[in-house]
Amino acid sequence: MLEGGFWSSDSLTQCHLRIAVKPYNSRGTLLLQVDLASEVWGTPDADLQNSATVRFLTEYAAIDGFAEQIKRVLAGECAEAILKGITN
Repeated sequence: MLEGGFWSSDSLTQCHLRIAVKPYNSRGTLLLQVDLASEVWGTPDADLQNSATVRFLTEYAAIDGFAEQIKRVLAGECAEAILKGITN
């Protein structure tokens, strides 16, 4: 799992990006879930937060390639990282 947002001293208080990967079946297929959310500032109405969740199937080789792309993004060598899913 990879997540980011606003943190207090020891816990995540607002998650703006979460990428979670878990096994889907015994053949090595993986389920990827991405959660995106906007910031919430000083409002008691959490309904004003924009959010989206996407789930799709992928495989280990695609995750490995995505991890390398993320490293390049963080190093400033490229502007985006793309993880492709698989179709059944």
